[in-house]
Amino acid sequence: MLREFVQLIDEAVDEGFERGLNLFMEGLEEDLAKDEVITESGSFDAYVAVMMERDGIPVEILEENIDETKLDAALKELKKEGILG
Repeated sequence: MLREFVQLIDEAVDEGFERGLNLFMEGLEEDLAKDEVITESGSFDAYVAVMMERDGIPVEILEENIDETKLDAALKELKKEGILG
């Protein structure tokens, strides 16, 4: 009886290991595919810029150097307009 119990435990551990390995490999494949898309688009910044442009958000502001006072003023304006809570 003890041998059967140990055998069941071994089988469960082997199944769990195999499932975990398969999930890891699937996640790795997805990450590699995402990295490939980002690499093909030039860089992560370029990829995000394209996404923002598709949504109608101007990206010229990303190329400017913004100091903290300008950023604080923009955040206050967004709060005033009710965009930020």
